[in-house]
Amino acid sequence: MTACASFSDGRWKVIRYPLVDRTQLFDLEKDPRELANLAEIPAHAKPYVASKLDSARK
Repeated sequence: MTACASFSDGRWKVIRYPLVDRTQLFDLEKDPRELANLAEIPAHAKPYVASKLDSARK
């Protein structure tokens, strides 16, 4: 089993697997079965990560 850390805000879910340097990002409203990893699509991943970083800075 690979160690991981995850976060969900209700709509989005991020899973990070640091030992294998992998990240998964899911839109739980549109993809409740977590089939489409949006972390591999910059158009989805970058805005989400930027918004979370902005929130964390406040």
